[in-house]
Amino acid sequence: MRIIFRNLIRTSFILSLLFFALLEVLHVCGLQLRGWALMCGFGLIALGFAAGIIQLFMRTTNLKRLLMAVTSVIAVASGALQFTAFVILLAMPGKEYVTEIDGHQFVGYEEGFMDTMICFHDANDFLTIGAEERFTASDFKTDEDGRTVFYVEPNYIYHLEDIPEYRQGEWSISDLRHQ
Repeated sequence: MRIIFRNLIRTSFILSLLFFALLEVLHVCGLQLRGWALMCGFGLIALGFAAGIIQLFMRTTNLKRLLMAVTSVIAVASGALQFTAFVILLAMPGKEYVTEIDGHQFVGYEEGFMDTMICFHDANDFLTIGAEERFTASDFKTDEDGRTVFYVEPNYIYHLEDIPEYRQGEWSISDLRHQ
């Protein structure tokens, strides 16, 4: 266990490679992480790198080595922070919606800034959802039962037949992952 914490930067780099390998394996299996799980993974990796940088400063005793370490860490950290911020902003999901339509669960994420669309995927479990987008809603309302109902042109979705992609045969119930 001590070996893992001896060099946190190296450990964080290895864990980030494993995390991205997990994302690829899930993609090959037709899955992806839910938004909160993806953000937790990115956050833990960033926390590990930050702890590793602090560990590097704490270990350096020679002034010349310390100045070189500080300069290189600042250069690498600024580039890494810019890249990480870019990746997180691209990967950051919007608000998550979970809905059930005719006994089938779907998870939707808001996309866009001005004209938000809610893109729905089939729910798999609490960590993953299907990688394939099933349908896109443009609006929602709360009905008299307190249930959130989503709008897909030209009507609100109460049943699977109300989804144009389902009605046109682009996917069927047998395609859903949570059967």
